[in-house]
Amino acid sequence: MTTQTWQRNLYLLWTAQFVLLMGTSMVIPFLPLYVEQLGVHALSRVELWSGAIFSVSFLLAALVSPLWGHLADRRGRKIMVVRSGLALALANALMAAATSPLELLLLRAFLGLFAGFLPAAVALVASAAPRERLGWALGILQTGAVAGSVSGPLLGGVLADTVGLRSVFLITAGLCLAASLLVVWQVREHFHPAPPARRARHGFASPLRQPALRAMFLVFFTSQFAVMSAEPIIAVYVRTMYHDPRLLASVAGAVFAMVGVGNVLASPFLGRRSDRLGYRRVLLISLAGAALFYLPQALAAGPFQLGAMRLFAGAFVGGIIPTANALVGRFSLEGQQGGSYGLTSSAFFLGNVVGPLAGAGIAASWGIRWVFPVTSLLLLANAWWVWHAVREPVAASDTQA
Repeated sequence: MTTQTWQRNLYLLWTAQFVLLMGTSMVIPFLPLYVEQLGVHALSRVELWSGAIFSVSFLLAALVSPLWGHLADRRGRKIMVVRSGLALALANALMAAATSPLELLLLRAFLGLFAGFLPAAVALVASAAPRERLGWALGILQTGAVAGSVSGPLLGGVLADTVGLRSVFLITAGLCLAASLLVVWQVREHFHPAPPARRARHGFASPLRQPALRAMFLVFFTSQFAVMSAEPIIAVYVRTMYHDPRLLASVAGAVFAMVGVGNVLASPFLGRRSDRLGYRRVLLISLAGAALFYLPQALAAGPFQLGAMRLFAGAFVGGIIPTANALVGRFSLEGQQGGSYGLTSSAFFLGNVVGPLAGAGIAASWGIRWVFPVTSLLLLANAWWVWHAVREPVAASDTQA
């Protein structure tokens, strides 16, 4: 694949990820409100249904991601991107017509079963980008997903107030469809599957037999677990230090978004530095830096201090996933990038499920401020694990061993 082609694919997939994540994140903050519209009014039941509806898609995505990754190595990564995008469009369109929380739960389960847009896009970019620019390419790609996730809730709030929640689901479906069609018509993939004999030798579980990829599974799970453990309590935490009800939602939303802003600003820079300094070294710096700036959030005296520390924490968080993905790409055997990214995506999705539950449990048992030291400790533990269990791939031959 020529330089012009893989860079063109990178920017097209950046656009597709931004559009799709902006759409899907528009509806997430308002799931409890939609549950109420579907006839559930007791607060305890709204919370229960909302938690189940939010978590089920991540849980099922964690279970099936290795399967979709394996199929990506056999059939191509582009078709997996399109498959997932079309499934997201269909699921969100049907959610607009849901008549009960059970229907909404089942549709979110369907969405989770056919998830995989992001890991397939990462595998597509990683399989074509030059090794010496892999970190930069994955850092750029990461910013599309994060920028969409940050802007989606802001746009979703405006749309929910103006056109209604059901219309927001339909708009989300349209954005997912648009992202999928962009990939169909514009992204080019020169896919050559591994020979049948090699596929049979490697098999579905081959990535699990590689110690380096097993180590990366824990890196993805722990980092996402740590970061997500603090996310559900940010709005409540801001309320304890900011008492103007007229601007509370806006201030809490801005503070919440600071991690994403820092992520978008820093991901390309840290990705480029990882190509020069080494992926393992930048991953260690990112984990340690994130731990350093999560810890003092427990001592914040106001939303401005909290937002500033979350901005710096987000800048270091922005280096974790791209450099970890680059390591996975370097450790993967030829023709197995899809399976490898499917495995680590399972860890990522599991962190999305377990992290918020753990953070809520810590806040309920010990108090909100204790969530941040625990998050910092988990990130430091992850850095210790990377230091002892992950090695820098120094040559292309290392990945084929």
